[in-house]
This record gives sequence, structure tokens and C-alpha cells, in this order.
Amino acid sequence: MDWTPRTRSSGATLSEPVVGVVFPGQPRARVADTTVPPSCWVGRLVTSWPDGSRTWGTATLLDDRHLITCAHNFYNTRVGVGAAQATFWPGLNRDAHGGLVQPYNALPVLRYRVPDIYQRIGGPPPGPGGIPSNEITRYLYDYAVARLGTAISDPPGDSQFDTSWPGTNVVDGLQCTILGYSGDLDTTGCTQYTRSGAVRVDDGENFLLYQMSTYHGDSGAPVFYQPPGRHFWRIVGVHVSGVPSTPGTTNGRNFAVALTEDVIAHLQQMLNQVDS
Repeated sequence: MDWTPRTRSSGATLSEPVVGVVFPGQPRARVADTTVPPSCWVGRLVTSWPDGSRTWGTATLLDDRHLITCAHNFYNTRVGVGAAQATFWPGLNRDAHGGLVQPYNALPVLRYRVPDIYQRIGGPPPGPGGIPSNEITRYLYDYAVARLGTAISDPPGDSQFDTSWPGTNVVDGLQCTILGYSGDLDTTGCTQYTRSGAVRVDDGENFLLYQMSTYHGDSGAPVFYQPPGRHFWRIVGVHVSGVPSTPGTTNGRNFAVALTEDVIAHLQQMLNQVDS
């Protein structure tokens, strides 16, 4: 979609994309140097809305101009409103003393695209504790792409992330990493954090499930791995939200849309649309 929002409820206050579940014993670490691949191609996405509010999440460069993130960073289905504008801050971080580190220029988003079906039936921005397990299918299409107004400079240069599905048999049980801007650890959303863990592909091959901790600001973060002996990183999921554990159990999980071949084909169509 373009920058002309479709507003169904004027004057509504848009909630921040407070997303995910924090699990005991699942630590996240501050990225010490975000100029080092692949952290240099992940950044903070700041979104401005028609009511004047702002939210933030995570986005990833796919080359030198295009981003992948989640749809609810750009479109709020609760009130039927699209983002007014957005800015991408690649590699934004804080040092060990809390000082702001901005190794690269902030770049405005020129155009973005959210799946039409997400706008019609997608779930609203998830709340602080995640979502009920019976609502997870509302986020099947919670992915989006964007085109920057200016190609990113070198450094950091052309991204070495790609989207490619190596097969469910490879992804199920795979050790993956998430890079994002967890708001419970830095309430300003300016620190990039890393965490790693095994992912599971759900029975419908629609989602990746994991117990890597996430929170506000991790919306749209890449779930990825580096194939052995390769100099690139493969994104296999876009982080969405979490389902908290039921009382007395440890069955909670966070989840991402799985970037299967069908989803990647849809993403390519959307990339062509933001380029046209």
C-alpha cells in the first residue's frame, strides 16, 4: 500500500507493537558492534501514524534498498489505519555505557506493501503478554516489505541476508538467531539484542515456534541462520508475537511467519509492487 491511509475510526489511539513473551533462562545479549555482519543490516524501524503517535519495531535489509518486516509495523487492523511514514535506522545501538551509537544514516521509507488479506482479516497489534493460542492463525500474513527512498551507503553496503526456504526437514529443529530491539531491556528501543535457540515448524508449515525471548520492539525481527561455509545469512521467519504459558506449565512459545516457498513468492510480488 502507499502512504494514503484507509481510516475507519478517526481519532483512535494506536497501541504500540508490544510483542512477545520473555522466558526464564532464555537470555538476550546486547550486540557489542552493530557494524559487523549481519547486525549492520538489521535496524530499528520507527513508524509514524496519522494520529501523530509513533511506534517502533525491527526491519532487515534484503539488498541495498529493500526491507522485510512484519505487517503490523505498517498497518493496524484494529482501527484500519496504515502508517503515515516510517524511518529505518540500520545498526542503531547503545554502547556498554549507554551512549547512543548511530553508525549509519537514518533512511526514510519511500513505499511499503502489506498483504491485502492481512488488512482484511489480520490480527491487531499484539498486546504486552502476546496473544491467545487460538488467535495465532490471524497472523498468517503478518509480513511486509518496503522500499527505501535512498539506497544504503557502503558501509554497510549490500545486505548478505536472503530469503530462501531450505525445506521443513532442515528448518525443524534448526538453531537460529533473532536480532531485534527488545523494549523491556532498553525502553527507548535503541539497543540491538541477539538471542539464539532451536525453532520448530508447526504442523501446518505456517509458523516457526521457539522459546527465544522477545518483547516490544522485536516485531518484524529476522529469524535466521548461516549455512555452513557460506558468507550469507538465510532468513526463514519474520517474528510476530508470542503465546504465554498456561498456568502451571511451560508450554509458552514465540512465533514467526515461516518463509516457505509460497510466502517468498508472495514477498517477491510485493517487492515488485513497491518498485513500480
